[in-house]
Amino acid sequence: MVKKLLILFLAAFSLPAMAAPQADLNLGTTLVSLLLVIGLILALSWIVKRLKMPGLPNGQSGMRVISQLAVGQKERVLVVEVNKEQVMIGVTSQQITLLKTLNEPMDVPPPPASFSKHLNQILKKNENA
Repeated sequence: MVKKLLILFLAAFSLPAMAAPQADLNLGTTLVSLLLVIGLILALSWIVKRLKMPGLPNGQSGMRVISQLAVGQKERVLVVEVNKEQVMIGVTSQQITLLKTLNEPMDVPPPPASFSKHLNQILKKNENA
């Protein structure tokens, strides 16, 4: 009697009866899902940018690199401005060393032209030639 109940129980809950119905995924639902994921990524990046976290490069931390010079494969000399005071530091893969506090601040070089402006100048030069 127990064997018959066990067989009946297993037959009722067999794998084909418990299998999920085939999902009808097509190209449209795939593209909508992809667009939702991309939209979520863009929304989260916008939120993080608006928060201006101090650990992120866009956050205003009061520090910026004025100039740098590579003196080896992993060694650099940097002039860093920290709260309107400029210091010269040496940076290696093992340590950072204060070399000098500058009495007279260095002039801040103008930021380089954007890539698009530079590319447009080259294209205009090629059109004129």
